[in-house]
Amino acid sequence: MLKSALLQVCKMKIVVALLALTFVFAFTSEIGANAQTMYPDEWTSTVTENALTDEKTVIIGRLSSDAGVCPNRRLKRGAFVGFSCNANGQTSFIVDMGCYLQIYNYRTNPSVTYRVDKNDPVSSRRFMINDRNVVILNSSHAIEFAKEIMNGEDLIVSTLDYNYSQVITKFAIKGLDVAIAEIQKACNWK
Repeated sequence: MLKSALLQVCKMKIVVALLALTFVFAFTSEIGANAQTMYPDEWTSTVTENALTDEKTVIIGRLSSDAGVCPNRRLKRGAFVGFSCNANGQTSFIVDMGCYLQIYNYRTNPSVTYRVDKNDPVSSRRFMINDRNVVILNSSHAIEFAKEIMNGEDLIVSTLDYNYSQVITKFAIKGLDVAIAEIQKACNWK
């Protein structure tokens, strides 16, 4: 029973890591390939196509002009927030914090705290963190989260880095209510 549960967790970690890498790399490479430029605090969208299967993934994203607080700044890049809809109709929310984060284990996901505008901060363990620096929220949780934040102007996300120091990044999310329409259409939800 325990072996089966551990195997399931390992499979989930692999799927999460692949999803995160696909999301971030597909988004940045697609933008580069199309000679588009991502500007901080502007929503950008793209559609990627799998060369092997011709399946399409719709992605919207935004860089942060806020450098964030990475106490041990081991990565030298900006933070990214976005949503995707994959070929299976699954919506995902992804935040690349721009620094190495605490890795979750099979017993518990790390706590992620977020705040929209001046609302009270909310801590949740429904988020997952891949093996490096990306916070992920999948499926119905991502849709609920999108609906919760879509009319906001600012999103602040906080979790722990690999040294258990607090990492905080702020994103301007104004316009998400318009930008998310592509994800809603592709994944068939409102």
